[in-house]
Parts: sequence; structure tokens; C-alpha cells
Amino acid sequence: MIIVSQDRKKIINFNNIREIMYIDNERQKELIKNMGLDIFDSVIKETMRISVEDIEGYGIYVYFDNGDNTILGQYKTEERAKEVLKMIVSAYQSFKLFQCTNNDAQEEMAKQYQEFSMTPFKFEMPKE
Repeated sequence: MIIVSQDRKKIINFNNIREIMYIDNERQKELIKNMGLDIFDSVIKETMRISVEDIEGYGIYVYFDNGDNTILGQYKTEERAKEVLKMIVSAYQSFKLFQCTNNDAQEEMAKQYQEFSMTPFKFEMPKE
């Protein structure tokens, strides 16, 4: 399965992900300022692919086995971030179920994907 980032600039292969989590971006910004870590903004831009100034609300981040990480999307509330995580889990479960079924069941599932205009094996981060 792949995940397309909210800004539609990144495609993430789910197989390469170690962890997905949401983080309170406002709290992170506050910690960065209070600890005087603003000087690391360029490092954060390079590793997270986003400026500290641009983070807001709750961010959904992916962490890879090789130590890299990036942001998938940002949402205004913690509740929405949790909803999006549940949506990712649901899409992944559907993907795994599809893999485990026989050809007849896969054909039926493919018809249902088409009926609902869904693209199997892909999850697009919602805009908000």
C-alpha cells in the first residue's frame, strides 16, 4: 500500500514505515522556542521537510527503519488527527484482506472499489 501526503508531494511505501503517529505541533514549537533550538530550523527542514514556522495543529508523522522521518499531514484538532490515523488503519486492513483472499473474492472486492471510486492499495491524506 502507498500513502500520498496531504500536500500531494510525497508518496510513501507502507512497507518502509516503522511507525506512524500524531504529534501536537504547537507544543513542539513551544518546546523548540523555550529550549532555544530555533537554530536547528534548517536541520528540521532537511529531515522533516517542513519549517518549524509552518507546523501547526496536530501533525501526522511517519518514521522509517533507516531513521528518516517526514510529515504526512497536519490537522487542526487532535480528534481529527486520530480519525485520520483510524482511516489509515482501515485502508491497511482492507489492503491486507485483499491480499489474503482468493481470486473470486478479489474480483468482487475490485468491483466494489470501482463502484465507490476508490483506488485500492492507496491512501491519500485528507486535506482537513
